Amino acid sequence: MSSRIFTKDTLLDISVNVIPLVIMAFFIVVFVALNPWAGGFTLERVLQFVLVAWILIGLAVLTYVAATRIETGEEVEPWHAGIEEHEAAEETDDADAETTDADDADDES
Repeated sequence: MSSRIFTKDTLLDISVNVIPLVIMAFFIVVFVALNPWAGGFTLERVLQFVLVAWILIGLAVLTYVAATRIETGEEVEPWHAGIEEHEAAEETDDADAETTDADDADDES
């Protein structure tokens, strides 16, 4: 039995990203092969390829990371979870500071 990288369900989940990857790759290949403006590799053409290529690479990396997370079932902590813990710690520190101030006032009298 062969070991597959991704299951059928994972491939269906990431197909949302794979379709745009194929479309962008197709246009890069067509514009390199056909060169409809016949101007060689000018600055405009280089910028065109850079803009499309870095989005293509970024989307490919994002798709791979998403697929591996789906396969492993790894849970990702929400971005606001750390903020809530930090706020709770600050409230505890504030309450401790108020208690210490009250104790200091009692000691002075």
